[in-house]
Amino acid sequence: MNETSKKNLVPFTKETAREAGSRGGKASVKTRRRKKKMKQAMDLLLSLPVLPENMSKLNQLGVDIEDADNQMLMLTVAFQKAVSGDVKAMHFIKEITGATATTELERQKLKLEKERLKIMQEQLEINRKLKNSFDENDDGVEIINDI
Repeated sequence: MNETSKKNLVPFTKETAREAGSRGGKASVKTRRRKKKMKQAMDLLLSLPVLPENMSKLNQLGVDIEDADNQMLMLTVAFQKAVSGDVKAMHFIKEITGATATTELERQKLKLEKERLKIMQEQLEINRKLKNSFDENDDGVEIINDI
């Protein structure tokens, strides 16, 4: 950064910085409250009973009437799309069922196992070299402990 650019930078006063931080904190609280209300509203919508015109979709798959809510309807539609070949629906189902997390966990385990095996192989190689160097320096003297 050149010197003229540095001269244009004026540090905030403590009061200005405090005010800006306060405004940011208030905006953050407002946003969190709004998101919480939206989540509660969505939870309510998903828990409502299915409309009669949509009940046939659930009946086709054999879903129990007691389990028939909008969340089940949404999952049923995603399932039907996935079965018909919709890749996005397949990924959605995979994500919901936790298959993505399991796959990632398995990848991490495999990576750690490969690292462990590599370290073991390196240790074996070092031990082999040490043994060979001792064997080469062996002058044929055998020490016997008579105690």
